[in-house]
Amino acid sequence: MTGSTILCIAHENLPGVWPCTVRGAHRVTCPDHEGWAEDRRPGTCTGCLPRLADRGFLCQSHFERLESAYMRWGQFELALQGVDRAVQVDNGGISSSATGYIPFTGTYLAIDECLSFLASSEGHRSLEIWVSTPEGARDGIQFAAAAERAYRSHQIEERTARLRRVRCPRCGQLSFVRNAPAREGDLITITCDTDGCGCVIREGDEWATYRMDGDGWVTVPAEGIDVIQAIETRRTA
Repeated sequence: MTGSTILCIAHENLPGVWPCTVRGAHRVTCPDHEGWAEDRRPGTCTGCLPRLADRGFLCQSHFERLESAYMRWGQFELALQGVDRAVQVDNGGISSSATGYIPFTGTYLAIDECLSFLASSEGHRSLEIWVSTPEGARDGIQFAAAAERAYRSHQIEERTARLRRVRCPRCGQLSFVRNAPAREGDLITITCDTDGCGCVIREGDEWATYRMDGDGWVTVPAEGIDVIQAIETRRTA
């Protein structure tokens, strides 16, 4: 920081941005500052001394946060151009539709919010030049915060998820993994990762399922997508 007296702009009360302060360090006006009588300190402040700026008007941590959000932005925006669907995942990591894609709301509002902050970056050759003014730094860190919210709320792809409550019909182990489609139109597959099993259920394949009929079990052919839906909803196909 080499003698810098510029404070990270994120110490201000910016919407959606947690104030940038040094944990455990306090302003002299804070009752928890060590200059106040120890027996009169409330001990409720976790730290209110602003961090110094390292890169323009941002500290190193917030500048890296901006870099990370900015690097992801182009792919995210491109993936949603002309698309009226995004992935929504429930708390178990399983999509709420058979294909993994459902209509969403609010995506364009999130994109517009990000673009409104990005507008002031036009004409600057680098992020560091963009944040070299207080106005640019405010827009930069608010863009980063808005973009992070957009990435969390409007996923453009699902992650691979382990199905912890469903046993593989071939080896009997709790070892199913759901491989989400990389993009709309791709097929879902569910695979068993137990060594030596190799069970794979593909959306378009026919799969043998079983049900009790009279004195014993009989084989019942089923579409792979039906088996997958049954597995995802933890029912018997």
